[in-house]
Amino acid sequence: MDLYGPMRVESVNRKKYILVIVDDYSRFRWVKCLRSNDEAPDFIINFLKMIQVRLKVAISHETPVARSLQQNRVIEIRNRTLIEASRTMLIHAQAPLFLWTEAMATACYTQNRSIIQLHHGKIPYELLYNKLHDLSFLHVFGVDPPVPKVNAPIDEVVTLELAESTKAIRIFLAYTAYKNMVVYQMDMKTVFLNCNLWKEVYVSQPNGFMDPGNPNQVYKLKKALYGLKQAPRMWYDMLSSFLISQDFSKRSMDPTLFIRRNDNILLLVQIYVDDIIFAASTPELCDLFAKIMCSKFNMSMMGKMSFFLGLQIPKSPRGIFINQCKYALESLKKYRFESYDPVDTPMVEKSKLDEDK
Repeated sequence: MDLYGPMRVESVNRKKYILVIVDDYSRFRWVKCLRSNDEAPDFIINFLKMIQVRLKVAISHETPVARSLQQNRVIEIRNRTLIEASRTMLIHAQAPLFLWTEAMATACYTQNRSIIQLHHGKIPYELLYNKLHDLSFLHVFGVDPPVPKVNAPIDEVVTLELAESTKAIRIFLAYTAYKNMVVYQMDMKTVFLNCNLWKEVYVSQPNGFMDPGNPNQVYKLKKALYGLKQAPRMWYDMLSSFLISQDFSKRSMDPTLFIRRNDNILLLVQIYVDDIIFAASTPELCDLFAKIMCSKFNMSMMGKMSFFLGLQIPKSPRGIFINQCKYALESLKKYRFESYDPVDTPMVEKSKLDEDK
């Protein structure tokens, strides 16, 4: 291992030193950027403990003679290679010099997975972890990764996200809480089986229902099916057309929000695929909307909203409170932490924090 620095330019996190550690057998290297050389001993101690447990090997301590770089030839060469590679990356990407830590980490990552060791005929990553690395993760430094190719034509692949994550839902709940409205929820049964197709779609014969006399025959669909790429868009178009026919207006910023306003009476409808939440100025208007939807579609009323898209949404006189208690408990059970004692702060106390972590 070797400590290099101080660098002429500080990084974004004010780091000026580089600690390079090289495994003598595989030539796998680790790089740690430090703010001062005083941070090196603590990191080295923790690193040695970690690597002994991970590799299940013992570590011997050898020190070279002072000011004799020849005795530490391997680490000196790796040090120079990393620094030259990071400089080249910064120049090629025309990036500012304070990004040298990112360039150094990229150079280390790339060299561990690309330079073949002549003695073994393998890359350092394979020698250390005994498995090959997926090279598809390697991209030119400073360049965005390529956009994956679409197998089907653009007009055939319809990936409609009917609400941008939970952001639209949170805005909807905040507004209804401000207006002191009660939010109700309904669910569409067999949503994609009720959509009409707006173009001819053919599918192959399903397994178990093959016609022995005509194995290459295909079926022409009359309605949408689950798994059909066009099904979400067809359902949205049908529901949107119906709501607009009922004097609703669709918001330009959020096409999943529909509003019907009559003087001071307001009805809000937010859709997420087959789940619909709605609120109105009066309870009678909510009942009327529910009857209209149930008469048109195969809907099931779920009452006042309490759980939606993984969010628990209890309401009290003080307002609406959103939490994910169920998700937190499931995560604890998944990693077998449900029997642990709760703590005020889920982290190690009095530990030295790093801005990169």
